[in-house]
Amino acid sequence: SLPVKRGAFWLAGGVKFISYGFILGDALLYVLLDDGFELGLLALARMGIPELLQINLAIEAGLSLRGEPTLFARAALYDSWLLHRDCKITGGFALQVWPQKGDAVITLGGYHPAFKRPDHYPEVDRLGFNWAISDAIVVKGGCYFAMTPREAMGGGRLEVSGRWGPLSAGFYAGVDGLIRWDPFYFNVDIVVGVWGAVDLWFGTLRFEVGVGLHVEGPPVGGVATLKLAVFSIAIPFGDTTPRERPYLKVARTIQDHLHVALPPGASVDDDRVAW
Repeated sequence: SLPVKRGAFWLAGGVKFISYGFILGDALLYVLLDDGFELGLLALARMGIPELLQINLAIEAGLSLRGEPTLFARAALYDSWLLHRDCKITGGFALQVWPQKGDAVITLGGYHPAFKRPDHYPEVDRLGFNWAISDAIVVKGGCYFAMTPREAMGGGRLEVSGRWGPLSAGFYAGVDGLIRWDPFYFNVDIVVGVWGAVDLWFGTLRFEVGVGLHVEGPPVGGVATLKLAVFSIAIPFGDTTPRERPYLKVARTIQDHLHVALPPGASVDDDRVAW
C-alpha cells in the first residue's frame, strides 16, 4: 500500500494494542501524497482462546482521493481456526463507497453465483470452514451476504464427504437468493442431495440422489430437478421465457431511492453522476 516511488510522500505512525486482555493488534495509520491524497489504516488483529478458537484478521480502511474519491474498508481472515485446529475458517469482508458514481457495496463472503460483479467491486472470499474430522471424513461449508443500492443477496452451502478405501460418499445442501428492487426481481436456488462412488478396475462408478429447485420472477417460473442414480430429470414450470432483465441506472437509484436531487444536466439514464 505504500510503495517506494519518486515524487511520492507519506507519513505513518504505528501502535500495538491489547483489548479485553485477549485481543492483540498492530495498527499503522498513514497519510499518502501521490497524485492525490489518501488517509488509511492497516492493521493485524489476533484473538485466541486456548483449545477453542484462533482468529487472525488483516484489516485495511481509509479514504482515497487519488483519482476517483473512494471510501473503503476491507478485512480477511488468515491462519484461523474454530473449535479444533483442523477446522480452518476463511473469508473476507468489504465495504466500498464511490460518491461520484453514486455506487456502494457491502459484502461478507462474496456474491451470488449469478451476480455479474462490476469490475470496480472488490473480490471477496467466501466466509467458510473446512474441517477434516478424521482421515476419512471432511465437513466444509460457506456463506455470504451482499448489498448494493440495487439488490441484496445471500446464501450458503454445507458439504459432508467421506472416503473409505475404494468407497466414498457424501451429502450436500445449499441455497442462494437474490432480490432486486427496481424493477422487482428475485432468483432463488435450492439443492439437497446425497452421492456415493466406488473405484473399480475400469474406472469410478458414481450415483447420486438429489433434488433442486430454481425459481425466478416476475413472471414466476423455474425448473425443478430430480437426480436419480445416473439420470437427471428437469421439470419446468410457470413462465420460463428468457428475458433481458434491465439494470437500474445509478442516476435513477439516487433520485428514486435515496431521494437526492440530481445535479444540473444529469439524466436519470446516466450510469455515473458527478457533483
